[in-house]
Amino acid sequence: MLSQLPHGTDRAMSLDTAADPLPADTGHDPGSRRARRESDRFPSAPQLSGRSAGGVVWVAVALIVALLVAAGFWPAQMSSAAATAMRWVTTNGGWSLLLIPLCLIGLLLVLACTRFGDIRLGPDDSRPEYPTYAWIAMLLGAVMGIGMITYGVAEPVSHLVTPPHGLAEPGSPEAVVDALRFTFLDWGLHAWAVFATFGLAIGYSTHRLGNKGLVSPILRPLIGRHADGLVGRSSTCSSSCPRCSAPRPRWGWVPPRSARG
Repeated sequence: MLSQLPHGTDRAMSLDTAADPLPADTGHDPGSRRARRESDRFPSAPQLSGRSAGGVVWVAVALIVALLVAAGFWPAQMSSAAATAMRWVTTNGGWSLLLIPLCLIGLLLVLACTRFGDIRLGPDDSRPEYPTYAWIAMLLGAVMGIGMITYGVAEPVSHLVTPPHGLAEPGSPEAVVDALRFTFLDWGLHAWAVFATFGLAIGYSTHRLGNKGLVSPILRPLIGRHADGLVGRSSTCSSSCPRCSAPRPRWGWVPPRSARG
């Protein structure tokens, strides 16, 4: 299995190491172009973001503030727009919510059961700082754990009273089945597969390759040098907004209720 985050990641590849220069383009030689693309996608040393990272942060903050202001001044319009967007996504792309996590489960099984499962998320000589049971305790003690304690009961009851998309009559046996199906989709293997895949990608890029903990370096094998340009910055910015805004209601809503039992 892939190891947990390593202790002493300062032994990883130096973050200040400059990337190897790209091979010179010798005209229309296909081999030269292929070598340049391979060097863009798989550099021998990390190519760290410079001042653009600060720009990404401020753009993400501006977008979040703009959404908060819009929701504060025009709550009805924002609620209607969000509901319309949700209906469009579920109607036109609902199939992907099942297919993509299912493929990720298969990918994780392949990684765990093949030689790739022996790759450490850090230098080859690194070892986990905490035992496995401690990592599991920290995982369940974080936001995901406290959310499961509350929503593990609240979500199926909510779906039972108000079946999603009007698929069944409230309180009917069909509503019970649909409530459990939707709850398992949100908190079962599919959700954990998404979290694990993203966590592995961030961990490998950051602790094994020495990149910054951004989304853009993860995409480098797919988009090459564009990871350092507008495409990479946009991907980092678009992923920062939901990560910064989505957990906030849970942090403010769950702990007081957990304290009261």
